[in-house]
Amino acid sequence: LPFIITTTPWVFTKCLAVVAAHLRRQNIHVFLYLDDWLIKASSLPLSHPHTQVTIDLLHQLGFTIIIQKSHLQPLRVQPYQ
Repeated sequence: LPFIITTTPWVFTKCLAVVAAHLRRQNIHVFLYLDDWLIKASSLPLSHPHTQVTIDLLHQLGFTIIIQKSHLQPLRVQPYQ
């Protein structure tokens, strides 16, 4: 995130809220904080397509996802890091 002005995180969050709302209308449950995303699925078979739809949408919108820093495999509990 470019922190040039103090409102940048607020504007960035507001823009991503529109993206999250679009995904939620497709029954993809996402939670976000700045550039961190959590996708919640009710089952393992649903988690993979929900993740892929989210990644594809973010790529279409011009976002770069650093796969090496991402956890794309489903977890029951996310350990604190």
